[in-house]
Amino acid sequence: MKILCCIVVFFVGVHGKECSNTDLKSRLDHMEQSMNNRLLTLEASVVDQKNENVELKRTIANLTKEITKLTQNTSTQKRGKRLLMSNPDQGDRIAFYASMSRSEPVQRHRTLVFDNINVNYGHGYNNNTGTFTAPKSCVYILTFSIHSSSKSYTSADIIVNNVSVGRGFTDSSEAWDLNSATIIAVAWMNQGDIDEIERLTNEGEEMKRTLNIQGIEMVHLKKAVGNVIDENKHLKKLLNSESKTRLVDGTDKLMRPKERGIFNHKERIFFSERRLLVNSGDHGDRVAFYAFMSNNEAILKHHTLTFDETKVNYGSGYNNNTGTFRAPVSGVYVITTTIHPYENSAASIDIIVNSNVHGSIFTDSSDGWDINASTGIVIAWMNQGDVSFVRTSASYNSHGSLYSGTILRCSFAGWKISD
Repeated sequence: MKILCCIVVFFVGVHGKECSNTDLKSRLDHMEQSMNNRLLTLEASVVDQKNENVELKRTIANLTKEITKLTQNTSTQKRGKRLLMSNPDQGDRIAFYASMSRSEPVQRHRTLVFDNINVNYGHGYNNNTGTFTAPKSCVYILTFSIHSSSKSYTSADIIVNNVSVGRGFTDSSEAWDLNSATIIAVAWMNQGDIDEIERLTNEGEEMKRTLNIQGIEMVHLKKAVGNVIDENKHLKKLLNSESKTRLVDGTDKLMRPKERGIFNHKERIFFSERRLLVNSGDHGDRVAFYAFMSNNEAILKHHTLTFDETKVNYGSGYNNNTGTFRAPVSGVYVITTTIHPYENSAASIDIIVNSNVHGSIFTDSSDGWDINASTGIVIAWMNQGDVSFVRTSASYNSHGSLYSGTILRCSFAGWKISD
């Protein structure tokens, strides 16, 4: 009985083992199939990822090209914005500055055309006609400089609505003279009013007419002086006939108002001097400078002029050690200089803004005892930190020395006229 039971148990154990191996194989086959399927899926995913990477690289390359192009365009726009002075927000500012690009023959009663525009805020100046039309009604400062070549002389007017508001005359009649004149006028202009520079004559007729008028005026003045002398003699006779007491009393009465007048005059001078002392008081945000040379200076080629004596320096932009003005704030500036070459000297001078020539003047005192003068005025947009200075020309061989003393001053000035 015991033996039979053991056999049965053994048989059952062997049969169970065979069933377990078959099931394991099936499971392994199933797992292998699953792994193969997963591998196929992963391989497909890898292929898709590779394709996506190719597309992404292509997209990145295109975006990089677009970014490069946009960067170049932005740089170009920024550079253009710096170069085009009309790009800063002009607001309601009005200013223009133009020059002649070439020499022009002298002709009678002809409007001068300054064809090269440097500044034209408000778009009032027309370089085809040489006229400025006021964009709005207000007070305007108008100025021009003319330079007559050798053996030439001319007279020119600033015309506002057919009326002369300023006149200049320059004479370069001598063989090698090259003289100049600068005129400044202040005038009220209504919107639409027209300003122009008109040359009167090259024959000196206008000057002769002016001299004739002055001669007539001198005759009238002489007659008036004669009448005053006669009246004075008559008054002296009357005073001599008066008694000493009345004379003293009358003199006292006469002197008292004079004393009061002198006192009031002193008061006026005192308050006037207080107004003229420009370095006193709160300067606020004003920007202006004025300096001159305290001594004569030798003329050297391509040399920055130093105006060492500073009279006004609102904003502290001018450096009298270097002769340079650095704009404390951005805005529209007027820059001007006046030079006086000494006898037997001549100078060609440039007004420089950021290494660019914005204006040039020339004056010649080469003949004998001449001491001539020339003034240049420019208008320029200056960003904060931009630099302006006065320099002798690099192209013309200036020679001699500049005169700057008690009777004549070589000067350099500038002021901000608009934001």
